[in-house]
Amino acid sequence: MSSLKIRVPTIAEVREEVKRVFGITPCNFQARDAIAQLERKDCITIARTGSGKTLTFWAPLLFNDNGIIIVVTALNILGDQNVAELARLHISAVNVTGETATDALFKEIEAGQHRAIVVSPEKILNDSRFERLWENKKFTSRLFNISFDEAHCISQWGKKFRPEYADLGRLRWLVPRHVCFHAVSATMPEHILNDVRAKLQMRFDRTTIIRCSNDRPNIYIMVEEMKYPASSAKDLERILRLQVCNVTPPPKFMIFANKRKETESIVEKLWQDLPEDLREKIIWFHSGMSSKFREKAIQQLRDGEVWGFLCTDAAGMGLNLPDVELVIQWRYVASLCTLTQRLGRGGRRQGTNARGIYLVEPQYFDGAKKKVTYGKKRKGRKNGPSSRLKRQKTTTIVLEGVEERGDLRNEEEDDESASEQDENMEEAETQTQASPESGDLPRTPTTLPNPVDVPDEEEYDFIIMDAFINARARGICRREVLDHYFGNRRAGTYLQLILHRAPKDAVLAVEPPDKLKAKRKVNFKNYTMDSHDKSLADALDNWRVEQSKKDGVAEDDFFGAHFILCDEILNRIVSLAHHFKIPTLDDLAAQTSWCFAKDYGSDILKIVKVFFSDTPTPNPPTANNILGQSSLTNTPGPSASNPIDDGNANALIKEKRKRTCKNCGSESHIYYTPSQPPTNYVLNTNLRRSATKIYNHNMTTTLPSADVVLVVSWDIQVYIQTFTR
Repeated sequence: MSSLKIRVPTIAEVREEVKRVFGITPCNFQARDAIAQLERKDCITIARTGSGKTLTFWAPLLFNDNGIIIVVTALNILGDQNVAELARLHISAVNVTGETATDALFKEIEAGQHRAIVVSPEKILNDSRFERLWENKKFTSRLFNISFDEAHCISQWGKKFRPEYADLGRLRWLVPRHVCFHAVSATMPEHILNDVRAKLQMRFDRTTIIRCSNDRPNIYIMVEEMKYPASSAKDLERILRLQVCNVTPPPKFMIFANKRKETESIVEKLWQDLPEDLREKIIWFHSGMSSKFREKAIQQLRDGEVWGFLCTDAAGMGLNLPDVELVIQWRYVASLCTLTQRLGRGGRRQGTNARGIYLVEPQYFDGAKKKVTYGKKRKGRKNGPSSRLKRQKTTTIVLEGVEERGDLRNEEEDDESASEQDENMEEAETQTQASPESGDLPRTPTTLPNPVDVPDEEEYDFIIMDAFINARARGICRREVLDHYFGNRRAGTYLQLILHRAPKDAVLAVEPPDKLKAKRKVNFKNYTMDSHDKSLADALDNWRVEQSKKDGVAEDDFFGAHFILCDEILNRIVSLAHHFKIPTLDDLAAQTSWCFAKDYGSDILKIVKVFFSDTPTPNPPTANNILGQSSLTNTPGPSASNPIDDGNANALIKEKRKRTCKNCGSESHIYYTPSQPPTNYVLNTNLRRSATKIYNHNMTTTLPSADVVLVVSWDIQVYIQTFTR
């Protein structure tokens, strides 16, 4: 039974107290997460990398009556990072590892000397001294909750790589009922979320899910096909530009590889382009290194003593390096969760931007001679796509079909073994890749399926990753693929978890906010570029070249003029300027989705106004050119792309279908009853008087034959209506 006396604070009280103690004002999701824990509910929080999920572990310590929390983490290095953070806040914490787990330490834990205990899944389940802690009523009465950092590992790693993750649900039966579970992650799509809450045995009546979007708009994502063999590492050399490192050092970077051996071999190849005195600026970083070396390397990167790492997942989750500007994923990775975690190491300091480059082998791209497709056989499966895939429910994201076939090449397993709990974690990525079989392979679906419609999780992940890699060729945005996979369109909701069927009194914990609609993008029909359009295109091309020189990236293959303003956005700006659709900076950003609109948008608008100053205003028609028509032949009305010719009345006449009276069906008049007559442009006093009678008396008054009323509405278009006896 719990001895803790907990008062549930308000959001304002949480923010005030956390600001006073930690010096940080928590966000809305952090405050609500803390309140959910203090209400003694299980809680799952999903938020982007770098958003401060770790603060949700420590905030309840300020309100839980001196309670104790246990944090289960994937990496020892993350535990050391958490202990150091709490030490600066004068909160006693300990990281229980193979080196520190002594009998003396467990006596301190049993006596309640440490309020935060960080431990690995293997240690908390297999160490018999933890079993004695569960039997100690004095300790368990002060135990507030158990938190799981990087909770997606419970599903992804628990199957093969680290099976203890799948057994963490056993803690439900070892700790008292008052101890709640708290799980956080940046990468928890729906099928992983369902698996995690099932493994942790989270009940619907005591669980709250806080879901935020994990999109990182400050990270510019690029997917590039490798131009050279992977063994040469020349693709990395052309990005880092090590040949000119004496003049311009590369930005602070992290390059992720799937295996430890790859990190070492790539570093040795990169060293060949460096002077001997600069080779220590690039180092490898993986779980095979000693903990002291890794701590020293992280501090060197923070201080700028090294340029960057070649690393594995030992640096891929939770590690807080705030000013990394460039993150590269080297070679194909099977899981979009892993890719998102790795690219999320960049741009973590508020107000900073980063670039994330995914370098992929050619065989994963559409159009490859032997394109990799998912080819894992199932029992009882007939030739061709499964019948379930044919009936699948899909989103509105449409992809082009892919007909190429091929075998999926298996990556060789790293045969090294290690005793540390976080060693060789790069093998997890290799183990999650599909194992191909010969025979007929299914076609790549033409739409993105929902996870419930693809029972094989590996196949579903393969389909999503294939769409992400080939998104540009298929005409979709990569962030749309990410939003679909991670459920970002449901972000911002705070809801009561329902596992199977909710009781009648189950309600939303907090009403979801209203969705803000983005400004609709305008589309244009094909048009012929005139001299103004071509001149504007040339001016924009010259501007991006000059701007790239100012930024010092003019000669870079990746970060040159086309990176600042690619051809696609340049052509879009020309089309918008031709149709006078970008009068303001907000319009430019909304219509182009240009990531540098705020930085360079004002310069672009100045260039546009040189060639397209203002939207032309149509001139009103004259009586002579209207009455001179033998019949009222309609032509398109004025627009920015079709300026008005003063001598041509047809330019002011809008083509429209015949209109009839809704009462009698006659084509000679229409039924129209406005509250007041509109401002009319009429030919003489008699016609003005007749028009007023028509509007006021609901078309009951007839006009002399051949009388014509010209009604002009400048707010919408130009109309001409004829009334005859």
